[in-house]
Amino acid sequence: MSNSADCVSIHLQDITEAENFYTNVMKFTLVNRSETHLEYHTGTYRLCIDQELNTRPPLPNFAVQDISIVKSGLVANGCVILRESHNSLNFRDTFGIHYAVVQK
Repeated sequence: MSNSADCVSIHLQDITEAENFYTNVMKFTLVNRSETHLEYHTGTYRLCIDQELNTRPPLPNFAVQDISIVKSGLVANGCVILRESHNSLNFRDTFGIHYAVVQK
């Protein structure tokens, strides 16, 4: 692994309710919005919220140079790849904790 990224992701069902809460209650600054995604500047890190049917706990993100090398190492050490795209993946470690890895 390289460094932690400056982002923590969460997945919620109601993006409108999430926008109301994080904008009006938490007073975070909204910096990016689509119909299924919100991104907030919170001070030290970005909070990325994606709309999904299944609510999930916060997902720490890590930035890496080569995602294919990292993926091979994770799988070889018992981690489970949960989701994958061309430059990112989500995985569950051997303790049951979920993380995201993003190629820089």
